[in-house]
Amino acid sequence: MPLFSNLKKVFHKSAVDTKRQQTIHHIRKNANPKDLWQIVGELGDGAFGKVYKAQHKEKQILAAAKICELEDEEDLSDFTIEIDILSELGRKCITLIEFAQMEPPHHEMLPMRVLLKIQKSEPPKLNQPEKWSRSFNEFIASCLVKDPQQRPTASRLLEHSFINRVLDSKSIRDLLLEYKAEVVEETLEDAEDALDDVSEGGLSGSHSSRNSSISALGTVKLEGVQNNSDSPSIARKEPHVLMRVKAIHKSSVSLDRLSLDFDSSSESGSLRRREKRRAPAPPIPVSQVDSKMPTNPAEIKSRKPDSDEGKLYDNHVLRKQELRELKVLQAQEHKEFRDLALRAQLARDQLERKFEHDKATLTRQYDIELENTIRAQEMQVERAEQQLETDLRLQSRRIRAVQEVELKQFMEGLKHEMKQMKQDVDHMSKDKRKEAMKTRKDNMEKDQVDREKAFLGKLNDKHEKAMKTINEKHREKIANIKKQFLQKKQQLLRSREAAISELEEKHIHDKHQLATQEDKDTFHLHKQHMLVRHKKEIGQVKRMNVRREEKLLKALEIEKRQLPKRIRAERDARETMYLESRRISGGNILNSEQEKEHLKRFQEQENKRYKAEQERWRSKQLRQSEDTRQVSEAAVKELESAQNEKRRLLMEHEMQKLKQQEEEYNRELSEWRALLKSRKQRLEDEFAKQLAEHEKFYGMSLRSNTPAAQTVELRVPDRPSSGSSGSSALSLQSDSLIP
Repeated sequence: MPLFSNLKKVFHKSAVDTKRQQTIHHIRKNANPKDLWQIVGELGDGAFGKVYKAQHKEKQILAAAKICELEDEEDLSDFTIEIDILSELGRKCITLIEFAQMEPPHHEMLPMRVLLKIQKSEPPKLNQPEKWSRSFNEFIASCLVKDPQQRPTASRLLEHSFINRVLDSKSIRDLLLEYKAEVVEETLEDAEDALDDVSEGGLSGSHSSRNSSISALGTVKLEGVQNNSDSPSIARKEPHVLMRVKAIHKSSVSLDRLSLDFDSSSESGSLRRREKRRAPAPPIPVSQVDSKMPTNPAEIKSRKPDSDEGKLYDNHVLRKQELRELKVLQAQEHKEFRDLALRAQLARDQLERKFEHDKATLTRQYDIELENTIRAQEMQVERAEQQLETDLRLQSRRIRAVQEVELKQFMEGLKHEMKQMKQDVDHMSKDKRKEAMKTRKDNMEKDQVDREKAFLGKLNDKHEKAMKTINEKHREKIANIKKQFLQKKQQLLRSREAAISELEEKHIHDKHQLATQEDKDTFHLHKQHMLVRHKKEIGQVKRMNVRREEKLLKALEIEKRQLPKRIRAERDARETMYLESRRISGGNILNSEQEKEHLKRFQEQENKRYKAEQERWRSKQLRQSEDTRQVSEAAVKELESAQNEKRRLLMEHEMQKLKQQEEEYNRELSEWRALLKSRKQRLEDEFAKQLAEHEKFYGMSLRSNTPAAQTVELRVPDRPSSGSSGSSALSLQSDSLIP
């Protein structure tokens, strides 16, 4: 019974599942039952504690009340299950069968076997339906219809003849009179004869038993019984009943241990067990009886023999004890499963926290390394810029120094040409010298100016080209540096993504291992509980078999002690009848020797008959013992078969659960890998885009990298000129980076 409920609770629950709020219509909250009900007594022990007798303050109706403490909403489901069971019509019918037969159906079986039998077998019926009325049998059959759709409703059952008819209260009054009667009777006789008398039928009411017993009349007070149904109430009366009770007196048994037998017509001769109860207060006056009979109340106690041979068992008490043991075991199982679920939830939370912490630590580590890389890149670029400024300044100065020398040589050549022209003019005649000097000087000055401009432009172009070459090399160097750092940065991002993906894969694997271990622990706990429960069930069945065998042995022992006495009495009676018949038929014809011979033959026949009867009884005893042993073995085998089937089902469920867990892990891993592939592809696309933008930016920069010019005066040596005042200054182009 607890196995399937635990399987349903343990293997279908999850820590992330939301609990659905159940709507229970027959439970009222924010209400105090003590405002309407009053506890007037205690009835006994129930499934969830004491059962009290409660009375409604306004309607004065009686009810059975249970006081239960709810710790959380999960405990409410256990109580609602019992409420549903008590509200079922079949429960009422089972109670009627228990009223009729003193025991519920299948009371000799274990609860697990009863559950299987309810599913596979037909609804229970009365063992002897002919002893009960037709309406009672029909009412039980109507309540215990297996199909709920065909089962009649409560309103229809209230119209049934068994419920709707008016009952005679005489039988109930008689039972109450018998229950409330105060009787005292004591018989002093030998223990063996007393036990034989009890087994043969108790108090038969014959003249012999009347002579060997002391009768007493007790007073009975019939209290009013209030019923919640519509049946007529029983008036308060004070009738008187004559009860006969035989008490066995032994040296070790005192007068307060009396065995009561109110059923004088019982065929089995079993003793009715009753617990100790005190007689109500002062006896009521006796009427319509012999006033000479004693009316003093006596204390009645059940007999508890000290020897093992006289063990008497109360099946109801034993069954309640077994059910109590199973409930204690079930409560322990629930506690262990709750502890296991809490430990599993704690392990899952710790795993999630560890994953988040490791991921944050890994991300922070790579972020720090990435920041260091960016900082190193900026420092290296800054140093490269500073180095560029220094190189440009030095290179510009070196080039200008060389160009100044070249310009000085060029200017010296122009001066030499002017001198040569003057020498040539001096060799001419005086009348032509002045005119030729002027003409040739003007032409030469124009030519020198053009040549000087061309030479200066050439020098500037050369300087500008050298500066541009240096700038291009610098830009290429900066581009390479930034590209290297970009690739390093991308490699760091790839490493971070790979580390995160590895961490995620490890986390998925750890979750799978944790869930698998949780399932294994749960099934292991189920197996342990199943073994304990199976051992307890086997022990209960074996104890029940032992009780059955002891009961049989006791009955056989009683029958064995009764057999010689019964056969002797029967033999004496037959011998007396034989002698009487011989006397009537003409016993005077034969002499005494012949009579003795006939009597001897008759006695021999009776002895043979006695031995045959004993042999028949021995074979019957062996047959009953063998049947009992076979029934016990069959019960144990049936229980072991059911337990093996449960173990097989549990193993199959475990394999199915582990297989399902493995499939879930593979599916989750496949989905994660698909997402990881797309995530890596997006990252690589982003890296390629960054590289393309880098190449595009620095490619255009290198093509359009023409540095701005700055005018630097280069002093040109003086040359003779009629139109100039002396020295002149020409300009050269320089890179703008030169201060």
